[in-house]
Amino acid sequence: MHVAKPLAAAAILILMAACGADAPSSTEDSAPPAAAEPPAAEQTTTAPTEAPGPTDGDGLPTMAGAEQVTDTAGALNYQVDASIEDAAAFYRSEMASRGLTERAGASTVTEQMANLIFDGAADGRAVVVQVVPVGESRVNVN
Repeated sequence: MHVAKPLAAAAILILMAACGADAPSSTEDSAPPAAAEPPAAEQTTTAPTEAPGPTDGDGLPTMAGAEQVTDTAGALNYQVDASIEDAAAFYRSEMASRGLTERAGASTVTEQMANLIFDGAADGRAVVVQVVPVGESRVNVN
């Protein structure tokens, strides 16, 4: 009967675990821990001249007169009084002056929108600029 004692001890341990012997006592707070909330996306408002950007280390350019400028997790967005064509010309000039090249055959500029893609950023990522109208003679750039 030397086998009975270890089996009995094992049975007691199993019963204790099943009955919640390790559970908190009634004096402890038994509510489950609250789930940690993920950090909110960083959002900053910047001056109309430069907004920090992820691609070239010194920021992405904004057009003069830019309003509602935000940079959320590296995505620049703002509105400005300008035409789609003027915004496209601005970014073509600014990106070229920073050593980026417009991707051949990938950019589109129409009366309804502009989609420009530039390569050559220090981090290897493409810079995509989209311009859409938000009113008469006003555009949203992102």
